[in-house]
Amino acid sequence: MEGQQLRKQTARGARWSVAERFSGQSVTFVVIIFMSRLLSQEDFGLVGMLVIFMDVAQALADGGVSQALIRKNDRTASDCSTAFFVNVAISGIMYVLLFFTAPVIARFYGHTELVILTRILSLCILCNALMMVQQAVMTASMDFRTQAKATMISAVIGGIVGIAAAYLGAGVWAIVACQLVRSMTNCISLWMMSSWRPSFTFSMASLRYFGRFGVNLTVAGVMHTIYKDLYPLIIGKFFQAASLGLYTRATQFSEFPSNNLNAVLQRVLYPAMCMVREEDERLRCIFLRFLRMVAFIVLPVMTVICSLSDPIVVCLVGEKWAYAGRLLAILSLSVMWIPIDTLNLSLLQVKGRTDSYLRCEIIKKIWGVAVLVVTLPFGLEALCWGQVIRTVFDLAVGMYYGGRMAGVSVSRQIMEIVPAILVSAVMAVSTYFCIGFINNGWVRLGIGAGVSAVIFIVMIRLIAPDILSEIKYLLFKRNNGLMA
Repeated sequence: MEGQQLRKQTARGARWSVAERFSGQSVTFVVIIFMSRLLSQEDFGLVGMLVIFMDVAQALADGGVSQALIRKNDRTASDCSTAFFVNVAISGIMYVLLFFTAPVIARFYGHTELVILTRILSLCILCNALMMVQQAVMTASMDFRTQAKATMISAVIGGIVGIAAAYLGAGVWAIVACQLVRSMTNCISLWMMSSWRPSFTFSMASLRYFGRFGVNLTVAGVMHTIYKDLYPLIIGKFFQAASLGLYTRATQFSEFPSNNLNAVLQRVLYPAMCMVREEDERLRCIFLRFLRMVAFIVLPVMTVICSLSDPIVVCLVGEKWAYAGRLLAILSLSVMWIPIDTLNLSLLQVKGRTDSYLRCEIIKKIWGVAVLVVTLPFGLEALCWGQVIRTVFDLAVGMYYGGRMAGVSVSRQIMEIVPAILVSAVMAVSTYFCIGFINNGWVRLGIGAGVSAVIFIVMIRLIAPDILSEIKYLLFKRNNGLMA
């Protein structure tokens, strides 16, 4: 594929992927705000206790099959059908395991209501399996427009059901209804909008390919999921359900921009880099340009959220969640590095080095568990600061392993993101001095956001005008982009 054609396809995919992620997630974010005002911290804490079990089951169910299908440029109908049946079968096994282990989960936390909650909420895993191939095929062809429509429809319908249930006093079941209806609606929408249908074919050659590529990714993914969700598990076990509710709320607020950008990166950049994986110089150029662009987007955004964490929480969800603002400020400093780490790990997948990917994750998790053990006795805030320490270490490891695939050293990567760090620091200091003596939450939020936006625009025009041009091209198809 020619450079200009790849650039246009990547830009088009990025625009629709951003639309798909942020439109759907924005609706979800608004829904969470309304439901937070209607439901208690304990309600969100109960669902938070199940996160680790749902996420691990989902990681095992996928088994790296979707990534393998996207990476295979010459995929056939037999490949897709094999992936479909394998994914549905494993997902069915995961559901059965969760169904019968639900009483064990309930006894672990000491909440009997978790039995039925687990059995109902885990139906989402089956819905995700039924639409996995459609999503993978669309992602490989960078058809995010169709996915954006399905996501928006499901987010709106699920949100309406969730808010209505919460208003009627359904409690924790309002959250379950929202998530389950959203998954089911998304699945039905994708089947209606996609022309792909499974055929009754099964290829052992395809299965072996998925196994070779997916086994290391699956192990790494499960390790990452267990560690990521270990915090809700530990907090739910050793703290009150309300504390887990506060932590969950802070996590959702901090991860909203970071995780969505992360998803866009994985879904747009990964297939784009797969197309040029044999052309080292082009791969290196694409990587460096996205590295700078990601840094200039995510670091300033997360810095603003950190600086305005208290008014964000109090103004949006009320005084009863005020302590979550302190946790949000800390967690924002943690998640800001995740998209850059993901960008590096994508290089390992592109090059087929899933062995290095797994080794990288093992190193990270050993360090992460050590940090968790050390910080646990010191309380909730200490656990959050431990996550900051952990993600900075993860970034260094990811830069080392991933950068080698593109011939980019750790020091070179640091030099590329230093300007973004400088811009973020200036924004944080300026915001602090501008709102430090203002008491009204909405006024603090408005002035802080306005000052940060002005400083960002002025500084990026001065020190990184090329990045501004690239962002405009990717989002609005204006000016000359840099993707070559």
